[in-house]
Amino acid sequence: MREIDFETIQESLEKYPFTSLAYTDYEDVCHYEIITNTEQLLLLRGFNDAAKEYEYCWAANEAEDIISKIGKEKCLITFIPKEWTKTFENAGFSIRNIWHDYFKKNLDDVQDEVGNAIRLKEEECLEASEVTISCRNQSRGFTGETENFLSGWLSNCEEGDHNKTIFVQKNESGQIVGLVCTTTYAHDSEKGAVAWIREVCVRPEYQNRGIARKLIMQALSYGKAKGAKKAFLAADEMNDNAIHLYKSIGFEPSLEDGQIDMIR
Repeated sequence: MREIDFETIQESLEKYPFTSLAYTDYEDVCHYEIITNTEQLLLLRGFNDAAKEYEYCWAANEAEDIISKIGKEKCLITFIPKEWTKTFENAGFSIRNIWHDYFKKNLDDVQDEVGNAIRLKEEECLEASEVTISCRNQSRGFTGETENFLSGWLSNCEEGDHNKTIFVQKNESGQIVGLVCTTTYAHDSEKGAVAWIREVCVRPEYQNRGIARKLIMQALSYGKAKGAKKAFLAADEMNDNAIHLYKSIGFEPSLEDGQIDMIR
């Protein structure tokens, strides 16, 4: 798909009451194919490298419009409206995950943790990817990240308001055993910038040693240094261990419904 096609699609989203494309960047779907583009339905189809599944990105008026077009194909569909879940279940889909937003409302209690933090280097992206993949399916919907994703994250590091970086924890042999991706956004907001934390991963054999907490605190400290006033992350509603950790650090769940992704 050409970038000009994607820009045209973004401009047309207002005419659809529901869409999964509101927060999608061109880089996420540049290799996807436009399947349908009508007044009733917009469908993009491509292979999701991390999920190892074919995925449909969409904008639609009705759930039935999507289901009738994709037929019986096994695929991943994200951002399903809550009121559509029963319709998709009747078509053979099941809930893959429900990402719920968590916010830490202020960073006043966050100390300087960046000084001793280790940042991921470009040449370490493959090793870091293997760390994320070692955690695959420990939580619903978590598949790990590709080397390309991590490399792409670093390539945007310190670019404008997108202060993207990746902190890692290494063992005594210098091997990466944990990581966290982080950045800041909404610097123009009256409420202040937000630190975004994602892909908190620790190799299974190194879990329950406080590594995840240390990485999160480094990310929060980094965000605070970049001007963030609060922080955001997402967790599947059934990931009890992670939610317990996040709450102990001061994150509170949003009152809004979570992001429902379904698969068949």
